[in-house]
Amino acid sequence: DAVVATAAVVAAHRAAGAEPPTAAVARWRDRLDRVRDPATGLLAHQLSADGGGPRGSSQAIVQTFWPDVDPDGAAEQWRRFRDTFVVREAGLVGVREYPRGVAGVGDVDSGPLLLGVSLSASAVTLAAARRNGDLDLATSLDREAECFGLPLEWSSERWFALGQLPVGDAFVAWARTVPLGPTTPTATLHPWWGAYLAAALLPGALAAGFLLATRRPRTNGTATPPSSSPTR
Repeated sequence: DAVVATAAVVAAHRAAGAEPPTAAVARWRDRLDRVRDPATGLLAHQLSADGGGPRGSSQAIVQTFWPDVDPDGAAEQWRRFRDTFVVREAGLVGVREYPRGVAGVGDVDSGPLLLGVSLSASAVTLAAARRNGDLDLATSLDREAECFGLPLEWSSERWFALGQLPVGDAFVAWARTVPLGPTTPTATLHPWWGAYLAAALLPGALAAGFLLATRRPRTNGTATPPSSSPTR
């Protein structure tokens, strides 16, 4: 929340044609540096004596707005975030709620965790990736949302999760419209689309094989008389 609020102050000054409060923002960043996680260099989930360390759901938001409050240090923060939270699990690219090697449970911020991956953090990271110029990661997350987000179209309108989660639609719409920052070369994990295509085609292939195996031989319509043994 503090990062989003400070970024809003900077954006408001720019929108009004005023000089951003650069010195005040720099002093604010200095205070934040004192509560960074020593292991990752990222901000903790909460600004308190024990913030609990960084988490994916809050870091995804922080990384979306950090380029506005620290243009020079944004690339390094993005690299740290990717190294700590972006993973490929079960062939899909996602964002962990807790750093690699750290176990935890989901809550109201993260939503349910699947193999440690937070769906909400992954959706918001689409916005963060665009803002930080990581087009490859943004494209992978966007395509996964299309494939596995249960999209529903009706009367020229579109919903995800079959229209049962309006806040999810809002997040996806916002994430897709975040301006793309300067493109930066980044090593990216890609989904294993071939494996999922094979999995999708496997039931049809098995059904076809079963039908061919159980199919009776065709005849020409002429009955073959039974052979008779000679009488003695």
